[in-house]
Amino acid sequence: MGFDFDAVPSRVEEDFVKGESPKKHVLRLAEAKALDVGNRHPDRWVIAADTIVYIDHSILGKPRSREEAKKMLRRLSGREHQVLTGFSVLHLERGKWDREGVQTAVKVKKLTPS
Repeated sequence: MGFDFDAVPSRVEEDFVKGESPKKHVLRLAEAKALDVGNRHPDRWVIAADTIVYIDHSILGKPRSREEAKKMLRRLSGREHQVLTGFSVLHLERGKWDREGVQTAVKVKKLTPS
């Protein structure tokens, strides 16, 4: 579409809040990320997002090691889980701001150890 954009990382800690629903989690983080970048660039449009994998009433975070990644893949193998993404779009100088969340069911085929 010919958009000119910059990828600006936020400084938001992707923490978990006890008792927070998965949807509220991704919306909170997407909004916090958008505000963090938007406050540094109030004259620009900012699009921020956060995505999680949710299975067995728990959020899978980013794996911290190869072994943790393998453990997560074994947990997802042959099962359905939910992928939730929250996104926030804002332009602080114009006073424009919106956010939304989407959820998708994903089934992973049975994986082999190899």
